[in-house]
Amino acid sequence: MLSPASVAIVEDAMADGLAIYVYAYPGFPTRANAYGHLQAGESEAERLSRLNQLDVDATARSWVRLLVRALHLGFLPYTYQNEGLGACFDAGNACVDGGMVDMDSLVPIDDARDDGELYDALVVLRRGVERTLSTLLPHACQFETKGVFVQEYVCELFRCAFDEEQRPGTRLDPRVRDVFQPLSYADLVVRLQSRRRVSEPFFK
Repeated sequence: MLSPASVAIVEDAMADGLAIYVYAYPGFPTRANAYGHLQAGESEAERLSRLNQLDVDATARSWVRLLVRALHLGFLPYTYQNEGLGACFDAGNACVDGGMVDMDSLVPIDDARDDGELYDALVVLRRGVERTLSTLLPHACQFETKGVFVQEYVCELFRCAFDEEQRPGTRLDPRVRDVFQPLSYADLVVRLQSRRRVSEPFFK
């Protein structure tokens, strides 16, 4: 009953056997996409009025805090192994109370085969948080302009959280910060020339 592409995903997921995981969520997990999108018959003004009942800034800071804690503990919140399967910071998994569900997208940082794979995973993290946050923001701004503003805001949240969430016994991989720092032109050229998507498995 599955398409060939789906069969390949299922076979890969089942290669090491089957398992189940159970977790408890301390509240009602209202997803960002469910709350942020226009409801049936709702205007944009009504949507904004509803969103104003949330402290979206506190929600975004909580998401970033959780993700940075995972990074401090040595886990990437997403890799291309999960492409098509979702990530904990997707709008369908990030909740409006600042929590997240479906944390099975976490992978040990040490599983990355090289710097490039690590950087790719972190770029997806950064862009994913920006997209998720956008579902809870006004839509009046021109799309590309909104993207730049959201990018600057999210980047600053991460930069602050890297220091704020440091704890005794944890160590943030120094490469993690690189993805959230401004680039010189020389670094930009190196990154653009060295990063290419590959068809082989993303992680070992």
